[in-house]
Amino acid sequence: MLKFPIDHSTLDCCFEHELPNQMAIYLSHIILNIVQELDVQPVAEGVETESQLSLLTEIGYRVVQGFFYSLSLFPIEFEL
Repeated sequence: MLKFPIDHSTLDCCFEHELPNQMAIYLSHIILNIVQELDVQPVAEGVETESQLSLLTEIGYRVVQGFFYSLSLFPIEFEL
């Protein structure tokens, strides 16, 4: 982070898979706070369930990705 400019940082899916474990919630919140202090866009990756999405949005994540929204796509299949 000191040598390369970044515009976003992802929360690894290993945290989402442990939700609603209290330690996973706590660590997800701490990581979000650090990323926001660095003025970087936080992204939660690997969201697979509605309960994970709910907890992450409650914590403060506004950008998420994962199978909850779509399975993996080839670039040709992806439309904005």
